[in-house]
Amino acid sequence: MDFGLTDETRAELRDQALEEALANADDEARYIAENRNVTITGTKSVSTRNVDVVAATADRSYMTEADDDAAAGPSTDIDSGPARVTASVDAVYGFENTD
Repeated sequence: MDFGLTDETRAELRDQALEEALANADDEARYIAENRNVTITGTKSVSTRNVDVVAATADRSYMTEADDDAAAGPSTDIDSGPARVTASVDAVYGFENTD
């Protein structure tokens, strides 16, 4: 059984994952610039890949007959727990010598 996420929640999680991936790319670019004694002149391009939000799943084999009987009753909101969210970015930065 899959637990779904609302479109709004899925979009929020996707945006958060992209923000963190971009922040990580910026941090790495700053580290490289400091290490090589150069200045970042700007971001030349950014592309995303592997942006994915997957809701938690439940293994049906663990459900009991009581669970099956309850499934016929009124619907209930279920907190499915954490979702798996991934995002990767490829960022190209411009650098300039500071010498």
